Amino acid sequence: MRAPKRWRNRVLHVVMCAALSLAGTAASTSAARADPAPLPTVADLGVFYASYDYSSASGGGASGIARGADGNFWAAVTQNAQTYIIVFSPSSHTIVARYPVDGGVSTMVAGPDGEVWFAEDGVGTASTQSAIAEIDTSGTITTHLLPASDGPRVGSLTFDASGDAWFLADAGADNVRGYVGHLASGGSLTQFAMPYHYGAASADHELAIAPDGSAWFIGSIAGVVQIGSLTPAGAFAYHGLPAGAANTQDQIVLGPDGRLWFDAGFVPHSDFIYEVGEIDPATGAQTLYTMPSDFAGGFLSVGADGIIYDAGTVGPLHHQSGTAFDTAVMAISPTDGRATEFTGPDTFSPQDIATDAAGNLWMNQGAMFAEVSLTAAHSTAMTVAPDVNPAYYGQPGGVTVTLTPTEPGSPAPTGTVTFAARQFASVTEPVVNGTATLPITDLPLGLTSLYATYSGDADYGPESSDLLQETVNGSPTTLTLASELNPSRTDQSVHVTATVAMAGGSAPKCCSVQFTVDSGAPQAVALTGSTAALDLSSLSVGTHTIKADFVNQPGYGPSTSTLTQTVTAADACPCTVFPDSATPVVPDTGDGSAVELGVKMHVSTAGNVTGIRFYKSAANAGPHTGSLWAANGALLATGTFTGESASGWQTLTFANPVPVRPGATYTASYYAPHGHYSADGGFFTTGGAGSGLITALADGASGGNGVYAYGPGSQFPSDSYNASNYWVDALFDTTGVPTGPPTVTGTTPVAAATGVADTIAPTATFSAALDPTSLAYTLTDAAGVTVPAVASYDAATRTATLTPTTQLPSGTVFTASITATDAWGHAMTQPTTWSFTTGTTPPAYNCPCTLFAPGDAPAVTNSGDYNSVELGVRFTSAVNGTVTGIQFYKGSLNTGTHTGSLWTTDGTQLATGTFTNETASGWQTLTFTTPIAITAGTTYVASYHAPNGNYSYTANYLDYPHTAYPLTAPTGSVPPGNGVFAYESSASYPVEFSDGNNYWVSLLFAPGS
Repeated sequence: MRAPKRWRNRVLHVVMCAALSLAGTAASTSAARADPAPLPTVADLGVFYASYDYSSASGGGASGIARGADGNFWAAVTQNAQTYIIVFSPSSHTIVARYPVDGGVSTMVAGPDGEVWFAEDGVGTASTQSAIAEIDTSGTITTHLLPASDGPRVGSLTFDASGDAWFLADAGADNVRGYVGHLASGGSLTQFAMPYHYGAASADHELAIAPDGSAWFIGSIAGVVQIGSLTPAGAFAYHGLPAGAANTQDQIVLGPDGRLWFDAGFVPHSDFIYEVGEIDPATGAQTLYTMPSDFAGGFLSVGADGIIYDAGTVGPLHHQSGTAFDTAVMAISPTDGRATEFTGPDTFSPQDIATDAAGNLWMNQGAMFAEVSLTAAHSTAMTVAPDVNPAYYGQPGGVTVTLTPTEPGSPAPTGTVTFAARQFASVTEPVVNGTATLPITDLPLGLTSLYATYSGDADYGPESSDLLQETVNGSPTTLTLASELNPSRTDQSVHVTATVAMAGGSAPKCCSVQFTVDSGAPQAVALTGSTAALDLSSLSVGTHTIKADFVNQPGYGPSTSTLTQTVTAADACPCTVFPDSATPVVPDTGDGSAVELGVKMHVSTAGNVTGIRFYKSAANAGPHTGSLWAANGALLATGTFTGESASGWQTLTFANPVPVRPGATYTASYYAPHGHYSADGGFFTTGGAGSGLITALADGASGGNGVYAYGPGSQFPSDSYNASNYWVDALFDTTGVPTGPPTVTGTTPVAAATGVADTIAPTATFSAALDPTSLAYTLTDAAGVTVPAVASYDAATRTATLTPTTQLPSGTVFTASITATDAWGHAMTQPTTWSFTTGTTPPAYNCPCTLFAPGDAPAVTNSGDYNSVELGVRFTSAVNGTVTGIQFYKGSLNTGTHTGSLWTTDGTQLATGTFTNETASGWQTLTFTTPIAITAGTTYVASYHAPNGNYSYTANYLDYPHTAYPLTAPTGSVPPGNGVFAYESSASYPVEFSDGNNYWVSLLFAPGS
């Protein structure tokens, strides 16, 4: 019979205990929240039953598992920032229901009233509160909202013998005391504040209630993990572990003998020895029990049979070896701590454990559930033998492990075999039909001593082999040499590939190939897999002998190959894909629709596209525009055809040539506003067009060729049909194209310049046009620290400019460094650098002065942090004067009444005031009633208070000192730092710092004594 509902729609009455100061109440609310979306299907994976993969979605993973009054298992999962409670049937192995919840779920437990209870965070009107919630079998959720000051985290949840709920909670911030909460049947909440900053309120620190009503939990004080207890009278006590014991306790449960059982974790400085302990709640006496080797637990449960079960994993070769792990359950006797290990069939890492109505164990991980089968393992006879010994690389076969069950009728072994040796990293192979094989190709040359370990099969225990020796000798090889372009022209690069094959067809595991052209010096190229490649350029007209040698490679036989490369003279340019004499078979398709028509093409050498041409039918009326596009659809150049003839080839010359480079795909197109274009279907099906420096691609070489786009106005053509040639062409020229990387032809300031203004923006002018995306431009001071700056490029003057975001310090040597790639793909082999020295005369300035210009703005205008906070900046002035006010940059969500303050570095407040007449966003200004005098060279702090957070900031902005003479904000990269703050409810001195974040606080300064 279901217990009567006692807490629905009640107000939580807060009782304050142990000097914890909280105020306010919150109402309990109920709502049915069935998810209308289709329920996920469930796959039967042996003993695993998996729904769709929550773990791959945003925030995935499960929180807890509890058996409800309906006999189903209830768990919480998160997908795409939405948390759900799912209901899994252990009988049908299906998800039978799914209910969305408001916040995140940190723990789950079956309540004495037949409902499933859980802890939520991120709820309430501001989504910042925690709650204790319950859900009945119909999906109705009742939420008991905790006071707003409690913060966002609630830990473990359990019930005492009277049916009252107990839980662990955190006060909401680091280094703030948590509390043990008691939610009584009448709805009143009593909070027992921990006397220390006791880290006990995370989901993996469990809470258990002893028979005498005391609450027991796990946590740490100053980094030392201890067991804590709270008597019914409200007194706390702490129980450390014996000397030399583990210090990583996790879960704690009430055993059948009235004692508390807990996971003690790994013994320090041990070979992964794991312990489980028990503690007598009457005396605090502890007993620790060592688990079998390789076990790692963490999820305790008491079965219906009174046995203590610990769910976890076991590693076949110890966890520190990096090998795979297997699912394991440890059955522990509550009378003497004896443990029996049961391993699972797969690497299922449990996240919680529960029992069904029949007393069977179930575990969950993510959105996957597993039924635990506690059966004794069978045994096998394990033999290990090489298929051939000695062997050579590439030879079929390897070292084979055979597993034969020793008991008639036993299931076939599955699992895995791990091969290990000093000479190579361990290799794991699956067991198929009772065998697992380590291929010869995974063994090094020479003699290898190895052993094998069998594991990962729930029906069989792990086994290890005796030591085995295998010898692997070098392999005979053959070498094949091929040229991708033969014959070639003098303007074309020739790509030659040498392929080395071993006996058996495998690739060598090392080595290089030496290429020789005619009688030149050999060039060694390392193998990638079985191939080595070399690009040959500037080959002269004639025939050339290219040779490849695979020799002097330890463990491999030599091989060689040669070929003859024929080279002819380059074509003359300007040039096109189609000759002037070429004409279409179908000059007019009769289609009168407006359409952009184009062709994809490559060039074989760096050059410029100077224009577009197309073949015109008599009915193809204009005006026509021509365009050149990059492969991503970026428009590189366009223009309008003029002086067209009635029909035939029409030509457009661009106002400026467009640099193009080999290997890139470009599209030349024209716009026919009245259609009637030329088209020959299937033209590019069997190949491209052109044989010189510019070629149209075959259909499929880079998507379809013969491209178009219907619609008004010129646009990038990306559709293709029937590999049609629409008779579009480009004009290509190599005249005036650089043959080497760009050089810097001039700089400002010049190298070794002195007396340079502190507002300088160094420039570098180049010999050729640049690819702006390749520009790497930096400025460093004498200490090698990089000055924050923004690089830009002016294509018209071929000039790169570096603009610092701060004035440069006086009398300091700075070094500029720049490197780039030109528009044709020629990269500088090393950067160009030059140095200059700033002047020592202080710069002129006009006041009132501020740290930042009116146009300066943060990278992030609304931080998303809603906590009340004071934000500030440390600053100095180079001259005496007065601070007349405070400024800050406001984001649209930075609401509330803001105050501004001026402080000394010892926390003395020199002035304060309230900002008035604020705008919705941007810079806000407060003027003090009385100006405050400050002294040159002394550090002060300007700050403002954001009661609702959502401050603006730029990360690492103050890694370098920021100067707007005479004011300077020191660097935040070294103590005492800069970018200061304090999380307080009212204006407070901001003493914490962020290693250089700029919170965009400034001041108004006027010089004067």
